[in-house]
Amino acid sequence: MSKRALMIGNSHVGAYMRALQQSDQDLGIDLECVAAHGDRLQAYTIEDGLFCGNFDDPDGKAARAGRKERARLADFDAILVTGMRFSIFHVTQVFRDLGVVAMDSARDHETAARNGMTLISEALLRRIIVDRLSNALAMDVVRDLRQATDLPIWVMCQPRPTRQVLVKGTRFGTFCSALERGSGAFISETYERLAHETCARVGAHYMAQPPETIDEDLFTDTRFMVGTLRPPFWQKNGRKVDFRHANARYGERMLTHLAAKLA
Repeated sequence: MSKRALMIGNSHVGAYMRALQQSDQDLGIDLECVAAHGDRLQAYTIEDGLFCGNFDDPDGKAARAGRKERARLADFDAILVTGMRFSIFHVTQVFRDLGVVAMDSARDHETAARNGMTLISEALLRRIIVDRLSNALAMDVVRDLRQATDLPIWVMCQPRPTRQVLVKGTRFGTFCSALERGSGAFISETYERLAHETCARVGAHYMAQPPETIDEDLFTDTRFMVGTLRPPFWQKNGRKVDFRHANARYGERMLTHLAAKLA
């Protein structure tokens, strides 16, 4: 029997909704979502077991990202949260200027300086990253949900970007720096470990990105990004591209893993 899940998030819910529409198999999940583009969900409220999106969006763009504007938590078996600034993007930014001796690119002061990095302790690095993850809108939602319900809460990993972020002129130069320094594996492992810890601290589970979808630690294989539900938002040389949002293939793998956990 399928489990009923409520997904709360932003445009990253698209991969999951498209997966349910396109999959040839029963994924074992009946999914409804309350979602809004970007941070437009930040006016949400939870009262008497009812989650309300409270979209302040007169042109209607926010509501189109989701199926509903409100949902009664008691109607579901689990709650899923995705996107909303809980991602490897904000962790990678930390390593633009900072490093620790456990990284080959910052193994001593001389090496760190050569790579344009300030050497700090692992304890300080951990605190900086945990603060970033904890202050994400997704964690605000999770903390409030935990006060309102005993349902299992899963934070579904926002996918890493594709290698298109390496194209000169994009806003994500920190990924270029990390790749050039050979820091990808360290950043990826650090993010996954602290994401798990951050979620556990607020009473939630973290669903990591499936290994088969990851390309060289920092990126997502393009097979899991082609044909996204979200309209392309970046234009390069006159061609629209989207290198941040996953497709139905990614969503299907994540939901399959989730169904196994909920069984």
